[in-house]
Amino acid sequence: MKILKIIFGVLAVGLSVSCNPTETMEEADLLLKNGKIWTGDPSNPWVNWISIKNGKIADLGNGGTAPASKEIIDLEGRLTLPGFNDSHVHFASAGQLLLGINLLDVNNDALFIQKVKETTQRLPKNSWITSGSWGAYEAWGLGSVGGDTRKETWIPSRSLIDSITTDYPVLVVRYDRKMGLANALALDYLGIDSESGILQGGC
Repeated sequence: MKILKIIFGVLAVGLSVSCNPTETMEEADLLLKNGKIWTGDPSNPWVNWISIKNGKIADLGNGGTAPASKEIIDLEGRLTLPGFNDSHVHFASAGQLLLGINLLDVNNDALFIQKVKETTQRLPKNSWITSGSWGAYEAWGLGSVGGDTRKETWIPSRSLIDSITTDYPVLVVRYDRKMGLANALALDYLGIDSESGILQGGC
């Protein structure tokens, strides 16, 4: 049986129920009945009918007499939920990309140099340039085919940016966090010797 999906797009957060008693006496625009309707209200979490008028929920209830309506949908016992706004955001990571450097789309020398240069022009001197997650879009585009069909991925080098980051320690990472890159200033601060700047296990 095809599942009937009812999305209450008119709801931004939770359910808004009118407190005007005269509104429930008027003909509704839409009536959803015979359903298992979750309201999001802890005091009355489940109802089996709900009426909508002028883009808002006018009334709801369990049994009893539902109001007349211009349109009626029989849910036939199906589960009905409010529309959801999926705010799936990793706030710390998103903040790092906005305030620091965003390398998600970087997969070549020229773009890497450009992004680093732009960041040095925006941040105060002596600011650390961190995170970045280089190569993410390229990797996601390749999917999971693996094997010999996967092309060799791009790897940066400190030589690309040392001359433009003399006042900015740089410690950026690949999207999978399995590889990092430090410039000369960061390596000196960390006491690490690496000709390429690549940090992956041992240096």
